[in-house]
Amino acid sequence: MFSTHITSDLRRVADQILYLSGGTLLADEPLEKLMKRFRVGVFASLSEADAARAIGVKEVKGGFEGLVSPPFGEREATLDEIMIHLER
Repeated sequence: MFSTHITSDLRRVADQILYLSGGTLLADEPLEKLMKRFRVGVFASLSEADAARAIGVKEVKGGFEGLVSPPFGEREATLDEIMIHLER
């Protein structure tokens, strides 16, 4: 068991992810299962993101993005993106 903020380390060596933030457990599952659970959705408006039940929506150039469940979303989420969006 080790603690890190460097997600590239996690991708190389971790089997299980326990993600704690402010004393709250945000994720506790095998790394590969966590990676398959989310995709990045891109939306023109907040109402579109809400309708898609996107998690951790943030404003980006040209709209908004958040985590969505497969098969929806534009692309696979990186571990960095998963952690950033789960924080929101």
